[in-house]
Amino acid sequence: LIGGKRLQGSIDSATILVVEGKVKLAITISNAGTVDFKVNKITVDESDATNCKPSFDLIAPGGSITYSCDCNAEAGKSYVLTVEIEGGGKKSVLTTSVYARQG
Repeated sequence: LIGGKRLQGSIDSATILVVEGKVKLAITISNAGTVDFKVNKITVDESDATNCKPSFDLIAPGGSITYSCDCNAEAGKSYVLTVEIEGGGKKSVLTTSVYARQG
């Protein structure tokens, strides 16, 4: 549809840092579409990221949010990062590969 509302998110950056046995994921998600959306879930490989801050609120068109989450990962390995988003009655999935590094 020309001029229709679009759900278009992107993962601008993602890092996994392992420090003294604790694993932190930092991920920035932006909205390049024309409709608000929210993040429903973030997974690292098949494991859900937990304790994400801030909470999953709406991301307005043109906006972005950086989340900090706990996750399961080992330094020196690459992981598939998946973000489920939803807005305007539509759902989409964003993916990228991220390398876990020792901090």
